[in-house]
Amino acid sequence: MMLVRAMILGLELDVVPPKINPVFDLDKTYDFSAMIPLQAENLLSKLHHFKALIIGGAASHKLLEDIQGIDTQCYSTYGMTETVSHIAYRALNGPNKSDFYKAMPNVKVSTNDQDCLVLEADYLFNGAFQTNDVAIMHSENEFKLIGRIDNVINSGGLKLFAEQIEKHLTGGISERFFVAGQADEKLGERLILVIEGEEKPIDSKIYKELKKNEIPKEVYFIKKFIETPNRKIQRKKTLELLK
Repeated sequence: MMLVRAMILGLELDVVPPKINPVFDLDKTYDFSAMIPLQAENLLSKLHHFKALIIGGAASHKLLEDIQGIDTQCYSTYGMTETVSHIAYRALNGPNKSDFYKAMPNVKVSTNDQDCLVLEADYLFNGAFQTNDVAIMHSENEFKLIGRIDNVINSGGLKLFAEQIEKHLTGGISERFFVAGQADEKLGERLILVIEGEEKPIDSKIYKELKKNEIPKEVYFIKKFIETPNRKIQRKKTLELLK
């Protein structure tokens, strides 16, 4: 993607090996780059070498706090395979910092009756494209992502969004984890927390930012999560290991 962006924008491109601690020319100032959160965390003291930076993936609360004090303009982007690249962006720091993604000029956004995001872009789709991402519209071209409709947990009539709960747990759990729904006779589904690794005691302080109904009813440990080829967690298949 960075190669394509450089070609389209007419940028000179420096290529470095993809590492957790990328090594680049410290005598240069770069107009643009893209990193995963862990790379940005490791290079925090060197990010001033970049004018603009895309941080791909879910940035931790600590990283979001740390980048507030730097001049580099950091962005989160929204996109998927079907959109080829990102079709919306939001500033994570600086004067334009926002909780809402702003659609690119040639993209129309709306929501359907399930509050899932609907995209319209003539250069990508014939007609409207329905996503599984639940969103709240802020204006005709701005939206806030809540979570995926297939990760919604219906517990006692309450809709709990896994991604929202996981954001609040990120700072307290060092291992990979996710929350999910488990069949329950009284609640329909009960909220559970699944952590990768060996079983160990859990400090209740990790729940301090959660509402009462967002606190997991049970915690499970699985030695190794099932992944896709690009290392994304396969939640449903991993949950089957609990059986």
